[in-house]
Amino acid sequence: LAERRARALGVTDPARHDRVTAWYELVIRSRPDPLAREQFRGASVASGPDAPPLPERASSDEACHIFPARIPSASGGVREAVWYLPHGIARAGGVIVMLDGDRRLADGEAEFAAWARAHLAADTAVLLLGHGSLAERDADLTCNPALVDDLRALLADAPIEIPAHPERTAIQGSSLGGLSALYAQCVAPEVFGTSICQSPSFWWPNAKSGHDPEWLTTALASSAARLRNVHLSVGSDEWVLLDPVRRMRDVVRTRADRLDYEEFAGGHDVPCWEASLPRVLRAFGV
Repeated sequence: LAERRARALGVTDPARHDRVTAWYELVIRSRPDPLAREQFRGASVASGPDAPPLPERASSDEACHIFPARIPSASGGVREAVWYLPHGIARAGGVIVMLDGDRRLADGEAEFAAWARAHLAADTAVLLLGHGSLAERDADLTCNPALVDDLRALLADAPIEIPAHPERTAIQGSSLGGLSALYAQCVAPEVFGTSICQSPSFWWPNAKSGHDPEWLTTALASSAARLRNVHLSVGSDEWVLLDPVRRMRDVVRTRADRLDYEEFAGGHDVPCWEASLPRVLRAFGV
């Protein structure tokens, strides 16, 4: 897998740089709609009548066990990681690695602690992994074997005793994080027994880079990898992702002991992922 991944790396076509810049400029300048019926993490949300409810904003005055960790990133910088440990637990019954973890702590450690208590098993330890700048995130989350090596090191150096059996260790991510969650399980099935991949970017790499798209799908199909538990979900409005995720679904069916597949009515949006995540975590016993 590592050799194939190295051949698949590509960059954005220079002819598209102006359009990409314009898009990010639009995102930076966007503001919430003050008249929106729903708000989520400071952003306005539009949802249909049958949409699942968004998690309520949680708060907590109870101190949580937070253990910062620092580890070199795939691009040569320093990546921030944070362990969240429940109170009164000497040995964790399970572990979940959450990619893009820096986003989850943006609202504050106490709020994340309240979210974890509400939606995770009482003895589950959480490793929140940050990815730094956009360039560092792209390097980390495009099927990078260095990221998996770093995760092994962080798990081995956990500040609490954690289970060694992969059935009790899960990894979760969305978008590029979803791509990397499945990749990590493919190359380290003895570590990760469950991957939760929400709107995963299985299109990677961009065909316009001159490389064949859907690298991980092709690599997994031609490998002898065996997986335990996989969750794949994609929105019906995610036109770039829908077909690649369906093709990966067909491959994973031949490789996984359990596959949970879901197509939801929605797009590439954090509220869509957050609304379904608690249910998915419960389904896998995290």
